[in-house]
Amino acid sequence: MSDVVIDSIKALELPGVLEEVSAHARSMPGKLRVLNSFPLTDSSIIEKKLKMALEMKEVLNLYGAFSFSGLVPLEGVFEKLSGLSSVLDPEEILAIRDLLAVSSTVKRRIEDLEERFELIKLYFDRLMSLGQLKAVLKRSLDENGAVKPNASPELIRISDEISALRGRIHKRLDKIVRDRELARVVQEDYVTVRNDRYVILLRPEFKGLMNGIVHDHSRSGSSVYVEPFDVVENNNRMASLADEERDAILQVYRKLSEEIRASLEHLIGNFEALSELDAYQAKAEYAIKTDCNSPELSEDGFRIIGARHPLLLAADDVNVVPMDVIQDSDTLVTIISGPNMGGKTVALKIAGLFPLMTACGLLTPAKEGTKIGIFSRIMVDIGDEQDIRGRVSSFSGHLVRIKTILELVQAGDLVLLDELGGFTDPDEGAALAMAIIDELKSKQAHVVVTTHLTQLKAYALSTSQTKNVSVEFHPATLKPTFRLLYDLPGESHAITTAETMGLPPNVIMAARHYADTAAGGSAALIASLREKLASLDRTREDIEILRNTIDRELTETRERRAELVETFRKEASELIRKAEKDLSGLKQSLKSGQVKSGREIQDKILEIKQEIVKKLEIPLTKPKKLLEQGATVRIKSLGKQGVLRSSAERGKVDVMVGNVTIRVDPEDLTLIKIPDSKKNSSKKSILGVDIPRATPKWEVNVIGMRVEDALPVVEKAIDNAILGGLTSLRIIHGKGTGRLRQAIAEYLSTHALVLGSRLGLPQEGGAGATIVDLRPE
Repeated sequence: MSDVVIDSIKALELPGVLEEVSAHARSMPGKLRVLNSFPLTDSSIIEKKLKMALEMKEVLNLYGAFSFSGLVPLEGVFEKLSGLSSVLDPEEILAIRDLLAVSSTVKRRIEDLEERFELIKLYFDRLMSLGQLKAVLKRSLDENGAVKPNASPELIRISDEISALRGRIHKRLDKIVRDRELARVVQEDYVTVRNDRYVILLRPEFKGLMNGIVHDHSRSGSSVYVEPFDVVENNNRMASLADEERDAILQVYRKLSEEIRASLEHLIGNFEALSELDAYQAKAEYAIKTDCNSPELSEDGFRIIGARHPLLLAADDVNVVPMDVIQDSDTLVTIISGPNMGGKTVALKIAGLFPLMTACGLLTPAKEGTKIGIFSRIMVDIGDEQDIRGRVSSFSGHLVRIKTILELVQAGDLVLLDELGGFTDPDEGAALAMAIIDELKSKQAHVVVTTHLTQLKAYALSTSQTKNVSVEFHPATLKPTFRLLYDLPGESHAITTAETMGLPPNVIMAARHYADTAAGGSAALIASLREKLASLDRTREDIEILRNTIDRELTETRERRAELVETFRKEASELIRKAEKDLSGLKQSLKSGQVKSGREIQDKILEIKQEIVKKLEIPLTKPKKLLEQGATVRIKSLGKQGVLRSSAERGKVDVMVGNVTIRVDPEDLTLIKIPDSKKNSSKKSILGVDIPRATPKWEVNVIGMRVEDALPVVEKAIDNAILGGLTSLRIIHGKGTGRLRQAIAEYLSTHALVLGSRLGLPQEGGAGATIVDLRPE
């Protein structure tokens, strides 16, 4: 990566932001992971990192933070373990034991999370329990990491022998101390250790009373530490056992190192996973503290809404005003102009810093709905060591950086140039600035520029894919509002400032004249544009108020509609239950013979329909256009053409077919020709016939059916025949075993609407069919 890109990352103060985020890490590996974050260009990876940070943010809000206490940098330990003969120090083994403890704790926390935290749940499988290694370390080390006396058979033997030998030495020394002849020289009834040997404390005049080796004197010289010859041999053995114990302990450490080395890959995996989780948790905690949200990744440009610079948020004495920093996909160059200290450089830095934060997987301190593109590279010229408050570098220094940017820039890069064309003659500086912008546009790079030059503002107005943006200054208070106004060049407000400070009116008037003349009348134009923009803002506010009112009324309407639908549903359900009950009663009446006429059945059904329509106040079928009397129509069920003679009566109409009038359902008619108003309908005598809507079938075939399937079919066929006005019905059942014929005969003998039945004649199907006589109307 080129120096200019790295320098640009520093100039945009990404390292400072990462420092703020890393302060929320619970471990040093997590902190280092944040500090070492670097902008990525793969949008799928970036999107996954942002989603992970969002999941962690929600987990923190719901359940609190994960604990990473005990997680320390282990890269050196892992490197040491790569050597086949290396033995870990006690502190290093203790660090491994702590890593396993943290892994288990975090793994249990992850297991308890809901499945919707899918990215965090992935770490459950990444964190290995390593129960066998944990058991070995627990069995071998105490709480402080020291080797337990029973960690190995050899240590147990040595421990037992040391304990026995120590007892013998103490017993012998106690006997010497209590000897009456030594009473006057014994300093105290005190047995102690000096130079790893058991000794007693005597006065210097002990000589002649006891033979022994003097190991040391007290500071005052009034006492000496003496090893009696009687315990020299036992002390020698104790020293030998101490050497053996050290060797045995080293052997335990060597064995533990081998056990750890065998699980090295899993340990490294656990360490990496925990470090990542702590880093994500730090990002989430920072996001909660600074009210950050996840930006949407866009194909091109950026739309950063309500942005607040992270380092200004970190400064306690700064009141941070949110600003919208926008460069939509139809814009390549944004030229920001306006007075000093109005927020131009802050806006410029936000335009570069927020994409860098997003590329690092950081949530940004901006409102929801923010969209940020992923740029291949971000290169800036903001000056030498310049911070947000601004320091100016030399003109030549700017040109050196811009030269490097022009050599490197490609499509998809973002270039930020502060005070382009400044620090030199305004006319030449403006000409050079426009040429530089032209070159960057030709490379299809996105560009954001800050300037005071009027020529650049005019350039933006007359050039495609280039937009003017100004920082707003309150005209009365002359204080910046830190709001960006789009499609409007900025003003310096220098003359207004001079007027408020008391310069003579004639000087102010002359200055305004010179300024307007030099700008070609643009000052008045800008003032007019600002007035129109203010009017537009007021209109937008009115529209927003109206939209909120409409939304509220729409919500109320939806709630009312839901209430009406629920009431209607209940009424309809009750009517359906009543209709089902009535139809069930009608069916029973048919079977019992109480209803004998098809007309009675039709009248009852019509009565039920009319009751439903009356109650619900809506038709049961979609209303059709009424046919006029005299219209030529076709009866669909008969395939006959006729003339409509009357309007609906009890749901039916009269149609004259030839010299016969047929009563049919209006839905069985198709309009052929509208009536001729000049012609009168025929007054001839006609014969009236009432037919059903659809011609019923006079036979039903149940061959091959089982008895339990055939009887419902027969029952329905009888009902349809009765409703259709038929007086007989042929049931074709075949000969077979005769079981189906017998079952049908038994059923017909009990049916209320059946007068009688017989087997068919040869021409009617013989024994394979049954002829049923039905009750007439």
